[in-house]
Amino acid sequence: MRTSELIITTEPTPDQVQFLEDQIYEFNSTTTGITDGEWLALFVKNEQGQIVAGICGNTWGGCLEIRQFWVEQARRKQGLGTRLLGVVRARGSPAGLPADSSHDVHVPGAGVLRQARL
Repeated sequence: MRTSELIITTEPTPDQVQFLEDQIYEFNSTTTGITDGEWLALFVKNEQGQIVAGICGNTWGGCLEIRQFWVEQARRKQGLGTRLLGVVRARGSPAGLPADSSHDVHVPGAGVLRQARL
């Protein structure tokens, strides 16, 4: 097999990323026979309809992967993130998410934050 061109980019388009997601899902589903994958997203909007918090990821094969999780700075430390995580966890639990999973978040300049016992 010959590769005609290698392209490195720091700004892939959403379509390029989705292409990779689709190819990986297709391979994994064909190989394992597991076809229960779903996207999952929750958003919180203010009175003006602007997103002020959100969490998104996907479920597949009894697992929940959280890819993005954000709460507007002014709304932090008020339990909103905990509520979002609780709703996603409840949605993921029927798919087999263990009750005591953990997740590491790496934030440049802030060290490593750990959210244990999701």
